[in-house]
Amino acid sequence: MKTNYQTDPDYFLDKLSLLEKAKLVLKSEFIGIDSIIDEIISNVSAWFCFPELQEKPIVVNLWGLTGVGKTSLINRLVELINFKDNYYRFDLGDQESDYSFKRSIEYLGKNDNSTPAIIVFDEFQYARTINNDRSEISNDKNRIIWEIIDSGKITYINWRRGIYSLNEFVFKFEAFVKKGIKIEGGYVCNFKEAYSLEMHNSPYDNDEPLEVIPSYHYDSILDIAKDHYDMVLENDLEEFLSKKSSEEIIDFLENIIQLGQRPITKFLTKSLVFVLGNLDEAYDMSGNLNSDIDADVFHEMSKGINVPKIKRALKTRFRNEQIARLGNIHIIYLAFSKKNYQDIIALELNKFKENVEKQLPVQINFDSTINDLIYKEGVYPTQGARPIFTSMYQLIKSKIGEIYSEVVINKLNVDTIHFEIRKNKLVINYIQDLERVHQKEFSLTLILSDLRKTKKDDMQAICAVHESGHAILNVVLMQTLPEMIFSVTADSESDGFVFAKYDWDYIAKNEFLPRVAVMLGGLVAEEIVFGEENVTLGSSGDIDKATNLLMHHYFKSGMGDIPIKFKNNHMETGYSNTDEVQEKVEEIIIKAKQLALFTLKNEIKLLLKLSDFLSNESSISQNHFLNLIEQYATKEYPLNLKQKQKFYRNRLKELKESHFENEDITIIVK
Repeated sequence: MKTNYQTDPDYFLDKLSLLEKAKLVLKSEFIGIDSIIDEIISNVSAWFCFPELQEKPIVVNLWGLTGVGKTSLINRLVELINFKDNYYRFDLGDQESDYSFKRSIEYLGKNDNSTPAIIVFDEFQYARTINNDRSEISNDKNRIIWEIIDSGKITYINWRRGIYSLNEFVFKFEAFVKKGIKIEGGYVCNFKEAYSLEMHNSPYDNDEPLEVIPSYHYDSILDIAKDHYDMVLENDLEEFLSKKSSEEIIDFLENIIQLGQRPITKFLTKSLVFVLGNLDEAYDMSGNLNSDIDADVFHEMSKGINVPKIKRALKTRFRNEQIARLGNIHIIYLAFSKKNYQDIIALELNKFKENVEKQLPVQINFDSTINDLIYKEGVYPTQGARPIFTSMYQLIKSKIGEIYSEVVINKLNVDTIHFEIRKNKLVINYIQDLERVHQKEFSLTLILSDLRKTKKDDMQAICAVHESGHAILNVVLMQTLPEMIFSVTADSESDGFVFAKYDWDYIAKNEFLPRVAVMLGGLVAEEIVFGEENVTLGSSGDIDKATNLLMHHYFKSGMGDIPIKFKNNHMETGYSNTDEVQEKVEEIIIKAKQLALFTLKNEIKLLLKLSDFLSNESSISQNHFLNLIEQYATKEYPLNLKQKQKFYRNRLKELKESHFENEDITIIVK
């Protein structure tokens, strides 16, 4: 039999064209993920054009932070390639409701091996099969998904509706047959009153014939019989029963029950399977809900996530053989950058503008201050686009009724409504022929902006000094200019913070002292400025981090004088003589505090100047901090780390050259 490609050469080209158009539409509707869209289209192209060549499902994995649009992207792709009739999406986070995977499997495709389908397993992280201690999940409700992913062939027991009550009916009917019940034409001839009460659950009506099988069982019987007997309608079943004896009816019903309990096999080898999930273990920043950290910081951090890291993250939730079944097509979303968020806001505002202009006889204009406010109020960098939509509704969309009512109530003749923000208020200008004819102001509830306001109180002064200590020690000891310094934040768990990103990924032994000194910088700065007796409890977290760093590296990583793993109260295995290591940790803590004290006293002018600025302002920009360093630091500190990054490589090359300076090395390839 010839395929569509042989009978119609344009069929193949039409499919490719449809896929290419879908790619262009997706790129116009989804911001910041052009490379993701290219990868998806590339990986589905062969399946879309030649599904009959597949022997097992194609599995495409999409991983990213929440709210980056994984599900909506696939939903839209399905629409654009006209596949809605063979599209099945399962939320694996829902394991009990009528829409859960285990209760929806009956509706998953046809029982053949020819129909291509798209299957989405969403929220895949909830399908975990092992616990944190590597023990297996005892009641895995989604076990069968691995058969779909692996071979596309699944066999399962489908407990058809009504089987249990039908089984009970047969048991009771056999009892009546033993008593001598007579059946003619599908109706009961004797024991009618008892039969009606027991089997029909109602008193016998003398004027009506009594059916041997109550009609409320018909749907259950026909649901199974349609696939194995030549009957679809109730009339078909009644005609069939009218020709059967009591024993034959029992045989028929027992066969129906047996068929209803028989395993069902579905063939889904021609399927395209999308696995969508949020892997916190791979996205280290996922638990950070601080809205003050620049989105670009998390965006850059997410660039370090690769397929090996994804597989390591999967290993905390799934068995090795299951990870292998997921294959190697892992498409990784980056965290949205600041520009991505700004573009998303602009796109959503434009959609709102177009929708309003379809309904109302006016044009809508948005000042750039609208975009800025939505970004400030709506962006939580690790939570994707969803918070933006709710903030946009709260700040802008919810006001449209009140805004247009001004036109109606005041009988305004306007052609344009202009939105802008002034002094944290929504200002609406009503314009006709480029002239403003009316103005209305709306008060706004600005949750994050209010939290970020400078307080100019004792708490901000403490934070200003504390964070200045961390910031200056990062510059002096770690040669790193912090990305951000805040003395007031919108984060309920942090009054202030310094975010510094080191441009190297390792921790060397000679870094222990300066790193711990940086961690203790807030405590030491408070002591210098306020006096030791006035130090606050805000340093407890820093002390905890410093202690944990040293304990981990000296006790567990063998970084002390003896390369051995030591045992402490939190470790069950290891060498037990820990007194010497304990003393070493204490020694480093003491030296680190002395180093921090010496350094900050040496840079007292910079410390006081930066602290004073942060006591009045909630944050300081990198450029402003750099200016303060240039003006008030005691000397110029190197902040270019290119050479530091290549220390180990350069050291290796230098040693190699010194040992082989006069040796001519020739490599012979046989």
